[in-house]
Amino acid sequence: KLHGFWMSSCASELSNSGLFIATLVRLISRWLWAIDVKGIENAPRKGPGVIVSNHVMYLDPFLIGIFSMTPMSYVASDELFRKPITRWFFSALGAIPKKRWSRDIGVLRRMHDVLKRGELVEIFPEGQRNWDGAPVPVGDEAYRLLMHLGVPVTCVCLHGGHEAWPRWSRMPARSPMVVEFFPPLNPSDYSDVAEFRREVED
Repeated sequence: KLHGFWMSSCASELSNSGLFIATLVRLISRWLWAIDVKGIENAPRKGPGVIVSNHVMYLDPFLIGIFSMTPMSYVASDELFRKPITRWFFSALGAIPKKRWSRDIGVLRRMHDVLKRGELVEIFPEGQRNWDGAPVPVGDEAYRLLMHLGVPVTCVCLHGGHEAWPRWSRMPARSPMVVEFFPPLNPSDYSDVAEFRREVED
């Protein structure tokens, strides 16, 4: 029922190619990883808002999007847009390119545009995956950005992603995965970045 609702609510927002890719990823993930969800009641039903998640594989945005109840865009490295096929793939699903290892003011404007439309932006502060599946250290800049955007922040944790598709492997493996949504946080409720950071990391 949830998958059907996702399709009907987002059909008008995605291109035909985007719908095809989303449907394909949905079918593969259900078969390959028997993907499950926890805390679905915390999944945002409307924007504006930000989803922030750990980064475990290339398909993270799509695995979260399966259970999203509203259209979303997500920030991705501009390296993914350098080849025609990957540029088409990620553009079809609303990815926002960001220059890697640099402060990209343009991506901030595009994020604000998405939020002004009342939609969601998804970000992965770790920016890359660890070879052993452990968390990647994140600087305070990411948390300052979340506070600057001034919209509700929903934290999501992808469990089992490293086992399902480790960084050192070219191919995925059959392994269970869980997408867990946590109650949204309001950045204005926190006095400083350090306090907000502790809450997000918890």
